[in-house]
Amino acid sequence: MMRRLFLVFFNIFWLTTLSAQQDLPLRIELEMAKDASDYHYANAGPHGVFVFYEGNSRGTDSTSMIFMHYDTNLHKTYNFPITLPAQLQFITSARTDSCLYLLFQQELSKKHPRRSVLVTIGLPAHEFASYMIEPLSDPDIVSMKAADDHLFIRSDNNKTESLYFYDCSTGQLSRFKADTTVTQIEFCEPDTFNRKLWVGAVLVTGAKTAALVLYELDYNGNVLNVQPFPIYGDYFYNSARLAVVDSTHVLVIGTYNTEQDRYSGNLHTGVYSLPVIESEFDVPSFYNYTQLRNRDTTLARKGKSQSLNMQLLIGNITSNGSQFAFVTEVFYPEYNYNDYNNYDSFYGGYYSMPSASTFAGYRMVNAYVTTFDAQGQLIWDHYLPFSNILTYRLAQRVSVFFTPENYALIYYPFNFSLTSTLVDGYNVVERISSMDLETLQRHDVVEYSRSPRMEKWYGESFLFSGAQYIKNTSKSARAKRYVFFLNKLEYR
Repeated sequence: MMRRLFLVFFNIFWLTTLSAQQDLPLRIELEMAKDASDYHYANAGPHGVFVFYEGNSRGTDSTSMIFMHYDTNLHKTYNFPITLPAQLQFITSARTDSCLYLLFQQELSKKHPRRSVLVTIGLPAHEFASYMIEPLSDPDIVSMKAADDHLFIRSDNNKTESLYFYDCSTGQLSRFKADTTVTQIEFCEPDTFNRKLWVGAVLVTGAKTAALVLYELDYNGNVLNVQPFPIYGDYFYNSARLAVVDSTHVLVIGTYNTEQDRYSGNLHTGVYSLPVIESEFDVPSFYNYTQLRNRDTTLARKGKSQSLNMQLLIGNITSNGSQFAFVTEVFYPEYNYNDYNNYDSFYGGYYSMPSASTFAGYRMVNAYVTTFDAQGQLIWDHYLPFSNILTYRLAQRVSVFFTPENYALIYYPFNFSLTSTLVDGYNVVERISSMDLETLQRHDVVEYSRSPRMEKWYGESFLFSGAQYIKNTSKSARAKRYVFFLNKLEYR
């Protein structure tokens, strides 16, 4: 039997003169003011999901943050308040098997540094605690990862990037130090086999050039080993992601270009793979985008003659242990051009003024999925076209999920629908199709969705989240509502 993504439903019996059954999706809807961002959630994996929002103020210095726990069927089990400092903004979350970490920041004024607050939730007992990370005041935190009782926190102020190490057991905070300026942290991957951290950093080496360097660090940020990426012909590494294969082997996958200066940092020609075995770089392989679709990996590896200079969004590596999928998304900025005609009464005619341009957004064109084995050899690739997506916000959309049959489910959310295709290597098992999310009331019409997001939850389950403005055409229901929502989907 063919398996695919499905919305998950439950049954409700309405007590009327006759019993009627209606299937409704497993979904949370929490109403809020239009275009507000009151609610946030944190994925607790097989332990459910936590939704939280700021409650009533408890004086000028503190507030009540309300946490609601939902099980894996999106049934609310309990809710409780935690007293935290006032004016907190949720930043990001991370999770281990035993703990969920939520990072908040407090901004009192522009003259005072931000204060960082960490909330920890023990899993599965749901024991709560909160801590002030006093030295952490960076206002540009973009991500956080966790391993054991350590947190690895990245920040980006558009000129330099920073990486912080926080020991939850001791409260010690330290910062990654390199020999020169770090302009980009390409990856930060915990290696739980060896209790160390793999970090790929772009270091400034000259006025117009930069170099990728591989660091091995312990969980407190102490350097164990450091080496630059190997120089290979006229290839230049433009990005890098890393996956831990086993205790002695990691795999780096990224994009490259055949020219390097300060203007080509976001211009890409193809993808490369680079195994690292027992902390030593192996020989890299390069695959030009123009050669991928012929399925001849030998020709693809040699195809470096054409420098495409594409603008790409770089995703992370998804793996099932034997296949390592790497997603890049092609986009270009789009502008509207307007010509202005004015009438000149003295000469009695019209004359044209120079055209003016306005930024219309980023046009998403397509995504490439390139998949490698543990040795970095290309197994298969897939080209996924986007369907007329114009957006003001650049964000990675396409994800890959490897099914129990070793198929690859390639999917992306947009507005209130999910687009996906199922492939088995180069063979398309299910063609590209879209599925609309269902809401909790009949006759609902979703006017628009904001910040749609879909992520792996646990097993073969997923969470689809965002905010929706909904109108209802039934006279028995509310005509309009704006909601934060979570939908459960399953691959089955």
